[in-house]
Amino acid sequence: MTSPQFPGGQNMPPMGRPPGLPMGPPSFGPPMGPPSGFPSGPPSFGPSPGFPSGPPMGPPGGPPSGQMPTSAPPEFVPFMPTWQQGSSGIHSCLFTNTYIWTFDGANFWFFPIAVTRDQIFGYRWSSRNRRWSFRVVNRRNIIHYQCFR
Repeated sequence: MTSPQFPGGQNMPPMGRPPGLPMGPPSFGPPMGPPSGFPSGPPSFGPSPGFPSGPPMGPPGGPPSGQMPTSAPPEFVPFMPTWQQGSSGIHSCLFTNTYIWTFDGANFWFFPIAVTRDQIFGYRWSSRNRRWSFRVVNRRNIIHYQCFR
């Protein structure tokens, strides 16, 4: 069998390793791994110094202390406002007694302490037990709300 030829009659080099390189497996540099002085193994996902540990959503470690309401909400049930719909602007109700009406038919006193894009964290009043309990409310479930200072 003859080697293929370039135009002009010159032989093409055989396919594979270019001439002049040593035989053996190719070398691509030093072996990969952590630089010396660094720990090896999987990364740690534990708490970092200076950062609180806890669930990624909501206040870390449960409800924050010192932000719970100290007294019962007003004794009355307000009329549902016709001018306020949804939960936009509920940031202005932080740390105040707020009455909330929801799409699922519930209406209750709430004491919001934190607001995210999707949720409101705070304390819901139980008129049966006459006490506050920590709850999370989905903002999409709110029809109306009204703050009372």
